[in-house]
Amino acid sequence: MVNVALFIDDVKKSFVSTFIVKEGDRAIDEADVVLPPSVDVSTNAKIVIIQDMVPINNLSAIYNFNESVIDESGHLNAPTASAGLTYIDGQWNGKALAFNGTSTYFEVNDKANLNFSGEFEMFVWVKWASTTKQYLITKRTSTSNGLGISVNHTTAGDIALELNGTNLISSSAGFNDNSNHLIRVTRDSANLVTLYIDKVSKGTATIAHDLTTSGKLRVGRDEANLYFLGFMDSVRLYKGTPVDDLYAEKVYNNRNPRTVMKFGGRVTKIKKEIVSKKVKCFSFGKELAEVEIRGDQFDNQTPEYIIESLVTNNTTLTFVRRGILSGMTLRKFVAVGKLIDILRDFTSLTGHIFYTNGNKEFVLEPEKHTNIGVTFTHGVNCVANDTVFDDTQLVNDLIILGENLRYHTIETFTGDGSNKVFTLNDGSVSTRVLSASSEQSPEIDYDVDSTGKTITFTTAPANGASISVDYEYERPLYIRGTRQDSITANGVHAKKLIMPWIKNRFDGIRFVQSYLNRYKDIRVNIKIDIPTLYNSIAENDIIHLTNSVKNIDSDFVIKGITWEYPKSLTKVDLGEYSFDFLEIDQQITQKIHDLEDAMTSNKDIREFESPEETLVIGNVVIQLSPEEFTETLNIAHPTVIIDKNDNNYGSGTYGSKGAPLKQTGSVYVSG
Repeated sequence: MVNVALFIDDVKKSFVSTFIVKEGDRAIDEADVVLPPSVDVSTNAKIVIIQDMVPINNLSAIYNFNESVIDESGHLNAPTASAGLTYIDGQWNGKALAFNGTSTYFEVNDKANLNFSGEFEMFVWVKWASTTKQYLITKRTSTSNGLGISVNHTTAGDIALELNGTNLISSSAGFNDNSNHLIRVTRDSANLVTLYIDKVSKGTATIAHDLTTSGKLRVGRDEANLYFLGFMDSVRLYKGTPVDDLYAEKVYNNRNPRTVMKFGGRVTKIKKEIVSKKVKCFSFGKELAEVEIRGDQFDNQTPEYIIESLVTNNTTLTFVRRGILSGMTLRKFVAVGKLIDILRDFTSLTGHIFYTNGNKEFVLEPEKHTNIGVTFTHGVNCVANDTVFDDTQLVNDLIILGENLRYHTIETFTGDGSNKVFTLNDGSVSTRVLSASSEQSPEIDYDVDSTGKTITFTTAPANGASISVDYEYERPLYIRGTRQDSITANGVHAKKLIMPWIKNRFDGIRFVQSYLNRYKDIRVNIKIDIPTLYNSIAENDIIHLTNSVKNIDSDFVIKGITWEYPKSLTKVDLGEYSFDFLEIDQQITQKIHDLEDAMTSNKDIREFESPEETLVIGNVVIQLSPEEFTETLNIAHPTVIIDKNDNNYGSGTYGSKGAPLKQTGSVYVSG
C-alpha cells in the first residue's frame, strides 16, 4: 500500500517515483516524475500528485476545508456548496468548516467511488455543543436506505450510525462538549461494522445490508433538512478495504494535513529512456512567470486590490487572500513587466508572501504566518545538515529611484553683448526662450544642452537685453533610507533599486521602511532531513528546531519543502533562503536591466545626494530629495512592517510578526 498517487489529465496512473519541490514566492514549484514506459504522457498534460500520511489506495474523497470544500483526492468529487459557509481556525493551524445549523451544507452527486455497498471507511473530525438531533454525513435518498451519521440521536452528545433506516450502533453520550472528536466508521470484508470515537470502539455489528443508493453525498444535513450546527476539520471517505488500526491511529495522533494535494501543474519536458520516462513538471504558478503586464494603471488602490486584479485578469488562477490587510493605499501605480516580478515587489512592500497550489489557487498571506507548535530535534526526528549564514541579501542602506517627476520653472538672465552661453539650474526638457521680449526659435536662434544645462545663442544677446528661459525639467523620485542598528552590527550593505512604479514620496517611504526592516539581518538557512513523508507542514509555517551539537534552540520559518518518494524523505529549508549560482545570475541580469533603466530615466543623481530633509522613523532614517513645492507627509509604521527580535540566530519569535512601532514623523519638503 502506498501513500502517494499520481493523476495525469485527471486519470490515476502508475509511476516509479516523485520528487516535489515547493518554494513559495522564491520560485515556481516543480516536480520530477519517473513513469513506466507504458504510461502515456504528453507535454502540457495536467499533473496532480496526492500525498498522505496513510495509504490512499482506496481513497474516494478527502475534504480538508482549508478555506474551500474542494475534493483533494484527485477523483474530482466536486461538491455544490450552499451559501453562507464560513471557516474558522481549526485544530491544527489550518481551517475548519463552520455549519450554522439552519441552511449551510454541501453535497456531491452520486458516483461509483461513492458507492458504499461493500467495504468502506469514513473519518470525520468534528466538534459541536448543540443538543438536538442533526446529521453530519448522509448518502441516501430516504431514511430507509443508504447510510447516515447523526449526533444527539437519542441522547444529547451521542453519535449514531444509521444503515438502511436502522439505528444499528449508538455511542455513549457527552461528546457535545465543543471539543474535537474523531469519528471513524468501518465495514470489512466480513460485513463487520465498527464505530470508533477517538480511537475507542463504541460498538460493532455484522451488517450485510446492500447500501447501494443513487442518493447524493451530503455533508452538514440529511435529505429531510436536519442541519448540523458545529465545525468540521476534515472528512475522509474510502471505498474498499479499510486501513488498519495502526494507520487509523496516525489520523488521530498526527496533525491533519492542511492539504494532501501536494502538487498540481503541467508537463514541460519528457525524456524517454529504455526503462522509464522522466517527466519535468512546473506548477500552475508558471503562468505568473510567463505573463507580461503592459501598463495597467491603478489610482488610489491597495496593494491587495492591485495583486488580485492583476492575477485575476491575466491568469487562470483563483485569487485567495488570507490574514490581515496591509493598511496601505498606493496613490498611483502603473504595472509594467513580468507579473511575477511585480508580485515580488509588492510582497516586499507589504510583508506578504504568495504561492500557488494544486487547486489552481493563488494565495496571498502574511510572510510570518503561524507557529504550528512542532519541534524537530536533531538525531531524534530529523537530521540537521548545513547551517548557512548569508549576508548576500543584507541591506541597511537603500536608495530607490522612482518615476521621473517633471517640474516647471522660469529663469532670467541679462545679456552683455558678447556672452552666448547661459547656464541653467536644471537640464531642460522643453524650453521657451524670450530675448528682449522677442520669442526665439529653437535650433535657429539657440540650442539647448540638457545634459550640460546650457542655452547657447547663435548671436549674443544685446547688452542689457532681458532673457527669460521658461522650461520644464525632470528629476527622479529619490529616497534613501538607512538602518543604523544594522550598520553598527554588520557594516554598510548598500543597494540601489530602480522602481518606476513608485510615483510619489509617500509610497516610496513606505517601501523603504518595509524593505530595510525585512532585510536588515544576516540570513540564516538551515537544511533538515526528516526520514518520512512529513505532510503536516507548509511554506510559511514556523517550527522549533533544537540541535545541541550546533547550539541551536530556536524558532524558524519554513521557506521550502522537498518530498521524495519512494525514498520516503522530506527535506526542509528553514530560516531564509540560501541563494545558488542560478539565482545570483538572475540578480546580475536584473542589475543590467536596472542600469538600462537608469541610463534613460536618471539625469544626474549627484545633486540629490544632499537631501534637504532627513527624517528618523523608528530605526529607519529617511532622506528625500528637494522639490519645487511645499508638502507635509505624515508617516506612521503600518502594522505589516515586520521587525524580528535579535538573538544569536533564530529566536523565540523568529518569523513572527512583532508589535508595530509607534513612532510617527513628518516630512517637510520646500523649494
